[in-house]
Amino acid sequence: MSVGRFVQQAKQCLKKQAEYSKLNAFVLPITLHESLLQRCQDADDRQVNGGPLSPIDGQLVAIKENICTLHERTTCASAILQGYQSPFSATVVEKLTAAGAVLAGKTNLDEFGMGSHSLNSIHGPVKSSWSEPGEDRTVGGSSGGSALAVGTQQCFAALGTDTGGSVRLPAAWTGTVGFKPSYGMVSRYGVVAYANSLDTVGVMARDVAAANQVYDQIRGHDPHDPTSLPPSSLSRIQTHLQQSSRNPHKIRIGIPIEYLVSELDPTIRTAWSLALHSLHKQGHAIHHISLPTTKSALSAYYVLASAEASSNLAKYDGVRYGNKAPPSSSYSTDNNQPRGEGRSVLFSRTRGAHFGAEVQRRILLGSYTLSSTAIDNYFI
Repeated sequence: MSVGRFVQQAKQCLKKQAEYSKLNAFVLPITLHESLLQRCQDADDRQVNGGPLSPIDGQLVAIKENICTLHERTTCASAILQGYQSPFSATVVEKLTAAGAVLAGKTNLDEFGMGSHSLNSIHGPVKSSWSEPGEDRTVGGSSGGSALAVGTQQCFAALGTDTGGSVRLPAAWTGTVGFKPSYGMVSRYGVVAYANSLDTVGVMARDVAAANQVYDQIRGHDPHDPTSLPPSSLSRIQTHLQQSSRNPHKIRIGIPIEYLVSELDPTIRTAWSLALHSLHKQGHAIHHISLPTTKSALSAYYVLASAEASSNLAKYDGVRYGNKAPPSSSYSTDNNQPRGEGRSVLFSRTRGAHFGAEVQRRILLGSYTLSSTAIDNYFI
């Protein structure tokens, strides 16, 4: 039997995974290669018989490790969830599977998605393939594992999550395409929350066409997710898109003037200008607009995200959720009575031992902004 296209592509991806394993993009690479290749062979058979399940049927897609999968661990790169296995798969994973996509493994990240360099992980940092001797380079974060996996051709595409740039940033630093859909377009059901009002599942791929193919399969209403846009809203959006795309060769593009910050590197500024010139040359209308609150966006993000994170992570206490810290040495083994000044309780001992430094900082910041003494300074 001849080897089909998807089987060949999968073998190349598995070869790349082995070649780049020290870069730590994958925390849970696929170990059952025969099962993976069989699913790719099934996709090849469907192609021959004229019945592919979707445009991504047979393609390898990696999943960020804060997105639940039924048969693989989901630790969010945190010691407090080490060994945790979800009893269900996230909606986006189920949709990919139904479309014929093949799970390529789970990718590394900053703990609970909190970070910009993919360094804060119990699995170790994600290392850049573009580093040079004596000069370590970052892949960005927090979806750095997904970005690197795509950029080094270890998979066809990957899912990440974006709260404040965690898909777009690593994509920019690895030469890949990172797409963050509008909030509510893609289900968050089965995605471990960092900041509910900001978290969004995004797509990382080698080019725009591939990103669009994956996005088309995961978008849509999900009754399990209360923040998912209802069918009526999705219908209105689709109608508007159809009306506005009657002439796709000429569209209006808004360029926020606040994005051209003085700190922008000259090479990036040049690339920006060349991109605008190319769009104008293609017949698109370029309009400079102003988004005056842009300068406040980062400050607002840290207040809102940290406040929501402190609330979301409160449940990880070793009793309701998460691994429990070992007994404190400050307690007597005879009668369980405190010795000296070590009066730590289970909750604080567990959270102090199992949350990383960055996560602890954001919990503290969020707890402070929500406190009765400070809340009036940040919220109206």
